[in-house]
Amino acid sequence: MDRDRRRYLGLLAGALAGTAGCLGDGNGDDPTPTAEGAGDPAGDDPTATSTGTARATPTAAGSPAATDGSVATDGATAADGGTATAPGTTPAPSLVLDPVEPSGDAALTVYPRKLASMLRSAATGDGPVRATADAAVYAPEPLLPTVDAVEIVDPAGDADGTYAVACEGGADHGMTLVADEVPAEEATDPAPVSEFPAEYRDLVVEALTEPSAGPVSPETERGEWVREQFFGEYVSYEGQTYRGREVHPTDAVFFSTEVWYVLALSPVEGADDPLRLRLPEIDSAVRRTVDGALEERSKHDRAPAVAGPPLADAVRSFAADTDRVLTHTHAYEVALRP
Repeated sequence: MDRDRRRYLGLLAGALAGTAGCLGDGNGDDPTPTAEGAGDPAGDDPTATSTGTARATPTAAGSPAATDGSVATDGATAADGGTATAPGTTPAPSLVLDPVEPSGDAALTVYPRKLASMLRSAATGDGPVRATADAAVYAPEPLLPTVDAVEIVDPAGDADGTYAVACEGGADHGMTLVADEVPAEEATDPAPVSEFPAEYRDLVVEALTEPSAGPVSPETERGEWVREQFFGEYVSYEGQTYRGREVHPTDAVFFSTEVWYVLALSPVEGADDPLRLRLPEIDSAVRRTVDGALEERSKHDRAPAVAGPPLADAVRSFAADTDRVLTHTHAYEVALRP
């Protein structure tokens, strides 16, 4: 009885040892499939993982193929810090301001706030407007004094109309007066200083008797009188004849970034080829972008002004609605270009 039991147990132990390979820890040749594997994790694809997900395969260019089947273009990756542009797509556009000659064949949006304010005041007020403004370039030469007539469209004010333009302007600096003694026979009819308006008489006497007089701001009434009645003119004082002139402060003019104006607008009908000016409100996002472009151009005077990308929606709308812009010293064509 005991011998038979020992024999039975020995046979059972051998049977259990023979089945150990089928009940192991998964390292055998036929592991139990997982849910993702659906019975054949690798199948016939040597790139498949044990869970049935495809591994990345190097492309011909050396860039790995993405797991969704797409391929990185031009080798651009997030590590590059750049943005990959898919083949065939258009690059994001930049705002380009190209210098052009101002003319009446396309409307110009007046960009500087001060210039728009001056035009509006001259069109709706009495008398000339006298002002200075920042032109953002050295030795600025304003465009407006070269214009004979303007047609203004003013959606933000009451300056609509066509006007004849009377304008003086230049780089703003303090004018210094001097007078050179000349032979009496050189001047046929010198103006006696005693006949000058009292508010200007002391200034002229100072210029005649001292090394110089001033400075005088050119856009003021005093400056206008000096420019028109003293510079280049003959005057007599205490039996001597003089000719007035300005001391040309070359450095002061060259380094000036301010422009001065004396501007008058008179309503007129039938003006010949007036310059068409728009005075709209301009979005602050547009001003930030255009200011940046113009600041860069001031360092590279012959190149177009460029800004972006990326560009705000307001800038794109501005470019779509604007043919040209006018600053104190330049006219620019507006465009979006790659």
